[in-house]
Amino acid sequence: MTEVLKQFDCCVIDFETATHYNNSACSIGMAFIKELQIVERFYSLIQPPGNRYAQSNIRVHGITSKDTATAPTFGELWSEIESKINSSRYISAYNSQFDMGVLLESARHYGIKVPEFKTFDAMFFNPSYRNQVMKLSALARQFDFTFEAHNAMADAEVTAKILIETMKEYRTDDFDEFLKRHQVLVKPISRYNTTTANHFKPKFQKFKKSLKITDVNQVPPKEEYSDHWLQSKNVVLTGEFETGKDELMMKVRYHGAVLKSTVSKTTDVLIEGWQDPKYQDEIGLVEKQRKARQLIEEGHPIMILSEADILERL
Repeated sequence: MTEVLKQFDCCVIDFETATHYNNSACSIGMAFIKELQIVERFYSLIQPPGNRYAQSNIRVHGITSKDTATAPTFGELWSEIESKINSSRYISAYNSQFDMGVLLESARHYGIKVPEFKTFDAMFFNPSYRNQVMKLSALARQFDFTFEAHNAMADAEVTAKILIETMKEYRTDDFDEFLKRHQVLVKPISRYNTTTANHFKPKFQKFKKSLKITDVNQVPPKEEYSDHWLQSKNVVLTGEFETGKDELMMKVRYHGAVLKSTVSKTTDVLIEGWQDPKYQDEIGLVEKQRKARQLIEEGHPIMILSEADILERL
């Protein structure tokens, strides 16, 4: 069956949030690529649920409840967002787990069913920088791009420019060809784990004694993984895992990761498993998850991965 032709080759999307909750989108920026040009842009403020803001988020992006007092809610804006998504062959974002999580959780808040679409993470698009977890601003400097960080439209636009320049560098204007040739992970939106995605109740013994992180970090990485993207990355695990927490820690260590016990500005990857409900807040987050999302909103490029995500990337 022939795939329906899309108006745009790729849409880059970026959200800013009002609080650490993923359903609190307060602005959206979208940049649309066609034949290696940005041909259309879309920006809107969004009134978050209850028009509530956290001061820490305001300090990052400068948007306040006054700015969004008369703005449409995500639910009211959805038909326009959906139309633009459906017009694009691929949807991308820089550190896509965050932005796709915002889209999915905002949609869930309003009872919206999100259509299936293909996504990829712009952070891992350029082969030259794939093994580095960089802030968007740092990667933009590699291309001599300047922009207003934490403005959703500016973030989306500079990310689109990075994609375009990368395609030009590798002498292609075909996203399908580039993604396949350079083994960029493409996955449907339904594969993203959101803030409340770990619904399974594990069949393992939750209180089994685990390996100490200090002991795991003494294990030398395997030589065959010396060029793996996890080399020297600071990785935090939270929750319990079907693979087994000890086994998962060893897997990422063999690939060069450095295990850490807490989320901080130096964290590169947070791997999320099943969370004990007694430690979750009202939308299913525990402290490490809240901290990671707050740091992402501040511009720190922390990757949030599910167990399935990390196993797929090993």
